[in-house]
Amino acid sequence: MNELSLVFKVLKNGETVALKENYLYDVKQDNSFNLTGYYCTNTARRNENKNGQRYVAIYLKNKKNITIDGNGATIMIHGKMTPFLFDNCENITVKNLTVDYYCPTMSEFTVLENKNGLCKIKINDDCLYEIKKNNLIFHGEKGENGKYYWKHGYIANKRHYKLLDPITNLWTDFSRYDMEFTSIKDTGNNILECELKNKNV
Repeated sequence: MNELSLVFKVLKNGETVALKENYLYDVKQDNSFNLTGYYCTNTARRNENKNGQRYVAIYLKNKKNITIDGNGATIMIHGKMTPFLFDNCENITVKNLTVDYYCPTMSEFTVLENKNGLCKIKINDDCLYEIKKNNLIFHGEKGENGKYYWKHGYIANKRHYKLLDPITNLWTDFSRYDMEFTSIKDTGNNILECELKNKNV
């Protein structure tokens, strides 16, 4: 288990945890709390996560009067994880702590131009991706077993996605549109040249 999660494995009621000042804690799902029975409807349906499996960095159960002082530290999450899970706890305080994801599980790209279905897009620098047979596939980092923590096609199973108009700053539910690509070329620096199957999008 990682150095951060180990601290909370033996924590007693009424204790204060002071993390290392301005320290970076790298927490990977391979060596964190691996729990079952915790379902979250906005992350997976029950048939997608039948056991309610959840990887957690900081886990407390049946605890009271705990203070977690981060001292300016950052928890860097690697993989698909829940940073905090407090089960049947009372009076838990978390302060002076930052949580970030090394590779966000929600991928983003910016459409730089669209000329009659010929598009140039820029993948967010924080996102990892690959191209296979004109399919844009986003994925996470590789775990200790050499496999990606997570991986999905851009429109696999009509995944939900949204469009932000940077001029109006309005979000649109874009998942109803067919945005399949007939060709994708990676030109480097996370910029892709794509041709849309549906030229009217």
